[in-house]
Amino acid sequence: MSVKRERNQDASIYVGNLDEKITESLLYELFIQAGPVISVRLPKDRVLKTHQGYGFVEFQNESDVQYAENVFQGIRLFGRTLKINKVGTSHSAATTTATSASTTKNKNGEDSQINANEPKNNTKPNSTANDKHLVELGCTLFVNNLDPMVTQKLLTSIFKQFGELYKPVELLDSKNSKYSFIYYKNFHDSDLALEKMNNQFILDKKINVDYAMDKEKGTKHGSQIERLLMEKAQQNNYTL
Repeated sequence: MSVKRERNQDASIYVGNLDEKITESLLYELFIQAGPVISVRLPKDRVLKTHQGYGFVEFQNESDVQYAENVFQGIRLFGRTLKINKVGTSHSAATTTATSASTTKNKNGEDSQINANEPKNNTKPNSTANDKHLVELGCTLFVNNLDPMVTQKLLTSIFKQFGELYKPVELLDSKNSKYSFIYYKNFHDSDLALEKMNNQFILDKKINVDYAMDKEKGTKHGSQIERLLMEKAQQNNYTL
């Protein structure tokens, strides 16, 4: 008989005001941006089998909890603003209320008790590291099949036409050709560059342009989650 593992409260956050379309996999995709995620749980109504508008995310490291609070507080998913609260020992009342809500029919009453324990401070986080993480997130293009005669200066002059770059173009060599990473400040500009430059010729070779891979997750940048984070960064005037 397997023993149920207890969630590490100090490494967990409560996420409330969730739309019915939210799934555990979507929350996982969102919060893994802050750090390694151990588990995601959306307590479900015993009769309707639908989640009750809140859930819990457990991180591998307790240090990721505060970062997640700063980064994701105020993010909107399906038109609803997420309410995020550290579980931990200092929020035991909120945790107890949220846990008991899965066994009661008065969901609205329980939600209001949880919300009463959530922090009301909506000020922008002060961390420069957080700001930079948000601004850099995802707007990176990968360009390959470049002619061996292509230079960094030439690539920069071409791709700067579509928007401002937040750091210099990287130009690297492979066995038969060159490849490059182009770093934009926002998805509007990176989307435009992708649309205009994919399958175009630079010198004597047709280039391929796509979003770069996120090496940590093994998926391409440009996801909807990354775009939501960037939108929040722009709304709060985050800068490099």
